Amino acid sequence: MGLSIVKYNPEHKKLWDSFISESHNGTFLFFRDYMEYHSDRFKDHSLLIFENNDLLALIPANSTAEEKFISHGGLTYGGLIHNHKIKSVKMLEVFDILISYLQHSGFNEFVYKCIPHIYHIRPTEEDLYALFRFNFSLFRRDISSAVNLFSTSIPGKKRNRYNKGLKENLEIKESYDTKNLLEIIKENLMSKYGVLPVHNFIELNLLKKHFPDNIKIFEVYLHNELIGGTILYISNCVVHVQYMTATDKGFKFRIFDFLFTYLFEIYQKTYQWFDFGISTERDGQFLNNGLIEQKEGFNATGVCYDFYKLDL
Repeated sequence: MGLSIVKYNPEHKKLWDSFISESHNGTFLFFRDYMEYHSDRFKDHSLLIFENNDLLALIPANSTAEEKFISHGGLTYGGLIHNHKIKSVKMLEVFDILISYLQHSGFNEFVYKCIPHIYHIRPTEEDLYALFRFNFSLFRRDISSAVNLFSTSIPGKKRNRYNKGLKENLEIKESYDTKNLLEIIKENLMSKYGVLPVHNFIELNLLKKHFPDNIKIFEVYLHNELIGGTILYISNCVVHVQYMTATDKGFKFRIFDFLFTYLFEIYQKTYQWFDFGISTERDGQFLNNGLIEQKEGFNATGVCYDFYKLDL
């Protein structure tokens, strides 16, 4: 029979989620309960790729009215999810049949959002070679900043700032409700950029309920006043900062030095990477110098989030 492609339907949910759990590069963002929280905004066109009835790979994706196939427009990253069954030669075969499927389905563009290597349980970049071989073009690159918690120490000045924060009566509390932090995030984004957060608190609380071990909320208080905090996405070997925010008072007390020093201590024995998230805007063409320098102050270094496309 060889390779075949099947469009996802709800009957595949158990098979899909099980494969994500066993893959080399799948994270909780690809579980169906996460992907479908915004199903009203994205028309799902996820695919399952089989070889002789054996599931070989998945690709989370959506389609657009402009006949674009995007993996995935509602997620930070996308691409082919697979395990040890796909090696380099097989990956080329998978891309060949995938492109043929998209062409016959009437799509005119294939947008592929790579999964950054720090999210891989094992090195899994056969897809990057396939992108090169099939003449995909890089059209967007965002840069994030990540710390290898296994090998990178906390800068002394950050630890000093943490100790000073304790003396100033700063306090960190884990929360189970995103509403208060997202309100600060919303105010800051609207005042600086005129945009809203990607999530609202109802959506994020629902996701938190579905994924209590993957989504963590840490708030910073001064005398019982909330002055900032962070919402973390935790998957495989990565602790990712989904949101970080502070009030004017929070910035005055430099709570990020205090907060992230604390979080490094919590996660450094369990997770290899602490990913601060991207510092770029306008599809990677603008670098927020102040933001990335703040992250690099923790000895964080660059990790790219790449976007490729192919005209079909």
